[in-house]
Parts: sequence; structure tokens; C-alpha cells
Amino acid sequence: MGNAKKKSGAAATVLTIIVAIVLVVLQQKQHITNNAQSPPAGGSGASAPAGAPTAGSDTGARAVIQAYEAEQSDVLVEFDAVVTKLLSDDKEGDAHQRFIVRLPAEAGFDRTLLISHNIDLAPRVPVREGDSVRIRGEYEWSQQGGVIHWTHHNPNRNPRHPGGWIEHNGTRYE
Repeated sequence: MGNAKKKSGAAATVLTIIVAIVLVVLQQKQHITNNAQSPPAGGSGASAPAGAPTAGSDTGARAVIQAYEAEQSDVLVEFDAVVTKLLSDDKEGDAHQRFIVRLPAEAGFDRTLLISHNIDLAPRVPVREGDSVRIRGEYEWSQQGGVIHWTHHNPNRNPRHPGGWIEHNGTRYE
């Protein structure tokens, strides 16, 4: 039985690597396409202070849905969601806290999103299943619904990646 577990673990690792490579290729392809477009609103890299007015969750949800339907990546989004599942940390390279969220039911998006939050650059968010969160980060398309990353400050202040964050119970983790 031990060999079966090792083979299963190796297969999962290979699958994770393949998915990561596909995401990088898609990101590079989309970056070339986006170079002709203007930068996203708020591209200065500065995030709004905690509690500052932000776009409504419906607007944020629409941006995620539109990016998913257009199979777009590198899209800066901000939205409200509910944590539906906690996953183990991804410890390859920079450590990332991972969890699954779902947009509010009224958004009509019947898929979930993977949140990949870099905990080498930002504090861990103490979320539990059922918790509400507000997220600002970059959307990367996938058939499963997509991945949100860059949910942390931008240590290099690279304008291509405005800083993101996750708000949970009145605290902003960036």
C-alpha cells in the first residue's frame, strides 16, 4: 500500500508542475496581448486604506466572470467571496497559503476560484470554511474557474503587478 501512496503523491506533484507551467505560458501569452492595452485602474501599485470605499461586490464579481468567460489572465480584480475549502500550503518555491472561494450566489458564477496567497511576503490569513473575505489580486484563467494570486504587497513596486491584499474580519493582509 505504501508504493501506491508514493505513486499517487508523485502523480500529484507532476500534475501540479504541469498546471504551473501551463499557467506561466498563458500568463506570458496574455501579457503580450495586454501590452497594447492601457493599464488597469489603480495601476499605481498603491492599495486603498482598510475601510476605504471600494467598487461594489457585484462590479468585482462581474470582472471575474468576464475574465473567466474571455479566458483572460493578468486581470486585476477586487471582489467579495466566501471560503469554501482550505487546502494545504504550496511549499515549492515561495510558500503559498491556498484556499477555495465562491463568489456570492447573486453573481451567478457557478465555479470556484483558487486563492494562492504568498505567505513568504504577507501574513497568513486566519480563514475558516464559511468565512467572508474581500480579495484584490490578479486573476489567471483556468477551466476550473481560475486562480487569484498577487494578493500581497509588491516588494519590487513593479507597476505590472499592483499590490493586492485579502481582507478578513476587518483586517487587511498584504
